[in-house]
Amino acid sequence: MGGRESLVDTAIRTARSGYMQRRLINALQDLKLYSDGTVRGDGGIITQFVYGGDGIDPMKRGYLDRYMEND
Repeated sequence: MGGRESLVDTAIRTARSGYMQRRLINALQDLKLYSDGTVRGDGGIITQFVYGGDGIDPMKRGYLDRYMEND
């Protein structure tokens, strides 16, 4: 019985997190990064003045980490 309860709890948590992820993706899908470093939504409304708060692109972070280690 305990195993079944655990399985049901896991299924419910997975469903909730999946639902929250879909809602978040739908809310953020219109955001774009502009060449001046700002993040803007529909109509050019600024959401963030500096991308990510620190201006570092996570896609390039691996390169930066390796560069900093060699320094």
